[in-house]
This record gives sequence, C-alpha cells and structure tokens, in this order.
Amino acid sequence: MLLEIPKFTMNAKNAYKRVFRFERSNVEWLSAIFGLADGGAETRGGALTPTMKMETFLRYCGDPGYQLGVGEDLGITQPSVSRNFHEVLLKVAGKADNWITFPTTPIQIYSAKLKWQERLNFPYCIGVTDSTHIPIQRLPTRYQPDEYINRKQFTSFNVQLTCDAQEKITSVVAKWPG
Repeated sequence: MLLEIPKFTMNAKNAYKRVFRFERSNVEWLSAIFGLADGGAETRGGALTPTMKMETFLRYCGDPGYQLGVGEDLGITQPSVSRNFHEVLLKVAGKADNWITFPTTPIQIYSAKLKWQERLNFPYCIGVTDSTHIPIQRLPTRYQPDEYINRKQFTSFNVQLTCDAQEKITSVVAKWPG
C-alpha cells in the first residue's frame, strides 16, 4: 500500500500551492521533466510515487527546517525524506544547464547590458552576483573539515549565484569551502 500524502483540502482555496509553492499540475510536470518516474518506479511497500517525491523535495526546499517535521507533515519517515531529497536534488542539478546559462556571445552580452540599462539605469552590467553559506552537518573524511568553517564559525559550502536583469539565475557555483 502506497503512502498517501494528504491532499491539503483545507478550507483555503490555494492550500496545496501554499505548502508546495506550485499548483498540483506543475508538480506533476516537474516530476516528469526531471525523470523521477524513470528506472522502473518502485511500487511495493511504502514507496513514494514520482509526484510524492517532488512534493517532498519542494516541501523541504520551501521550509528547510527539520526533515523529521517535513516527514511528519507528509506522512513519511525522516530517512525517506533524506534519501528522496538527495535523489531529486541530483536530478535537478543534472538538468540545471538546460535553464541556467550565462551570456557568452557578443549579441547575448549586448542584450544583457541593454536590459540592465533600460530596467535599472545600470550601464555596462551583464549580471549581478551574490553568495551565501549553506550549512552542512558533516563532511566525508576525505575533506579537510577546518577549511569548511566559515567566519560565523559553522561548517558550510559557499554558494555563488549570478542573475540577469529579469532576476533569472544565469550561473551557479556551489563547490567552495565556507
């Protein structure tokens, strides 16, 4: 018997969207586009359907508190949340280059500069960058843990993003120690 994620039929009209940040049809599309149904989907025991995997991933991304709490909200165990999150994250990262692109040709660069100038009166800009520290619990032993302690004294990865004038992510680097 498959675990059933609550349908969130609360009184509010957009309860599903509030919980998962997307309409149900969009979550189903994301499940398909990231290939969560590929590889002979497991159906025995309490296996998660592809849509349930995406719902779990989106719920945790939308409120990254404790995996135990997310699991309780969705009726699955914390280890299932952890395994599922890792599986879906790898699928999403594997397709990131389909959507995340930085301008490289002279025409793309000129167009990017023009958009920044028109929108924000910010000449000669092709993108903006920002970084943040993503906390990590522990590192595999092959890493030097002291390199990952940031200035706020917790272990993290330093993640850098760049965006264009439409606030679309154009590049991601998530590999440097804190």
